[in-house]
Amino acid sequence: MDFFFFAFFNFTNSLKSQINLVTKDGETLWYTTMEGVSVGSPVIGNNGNNIYVVHNVKQKTTGHFSRGYLSIFRKEDATIIFRDSSDEYAPFGPLAISTKYGKDTIYWGQAWDSGHRLLGRVYSYDSNNNKIISLQKTNWSVTAAPFISKNGDSVWFGASKTSLWGWTNGRDLRTDPSFGVKVGTIPKLSNSRKFK
Repeated sequence: MDFFFFAFFNFTNSLKSQINLVTKDGETLWYTTMEGVSVGSPVIGNNGNNIYVVHNVKQKTTGHFSRGYLSIFRKEDATIIFRDSSDEYAPFGPLAISTKYGKDTIYWGQAWDSGHRLLGRVYSYDSNNNKIISLQKTNWSVTAAPFISKNGDSVWFGASKTSLWGWTNGRDLRTDPSFGVKVGTIPKLSNSRKFK
């Protein structure tokens, strides 16, 4: 059966978002709510059974509006099988998925002030060890979900001040990026997978 997921912020209850599993014919198979404001669209893992969602939850701490969480739902019944945050209070931006050798790797970053603040951090989710990994602190904040190459060896982040940061050819995201450039607007990948 073909299906899709979507998440939206529920304006009638300012502290919850809703995730829906809907068939291609518009039939809702299930929906569930979660704390906070969903960010971007949910992504489906390689095995088709896990749904990954980033959401920001309002905290009762001074000076910070929200803390980002990654939640993983089981497709068959909407059970949460993983939910965790980073060690610091910071909002998360949208996520992207790469699958290599049957293993899902999720990437995302902090999105302070909708990506306009010059500080942040990038993360990944390690599905082998079931944990969030803080890859590195940055002097930029994300503005959109990262781009990931088809083979999963390169990751690019659109960031503060219309900049683009990339780790290419398998470079470890815990090291300095391969490049960081001011681009004016975020470029799109061409068919050759090189930027125009």
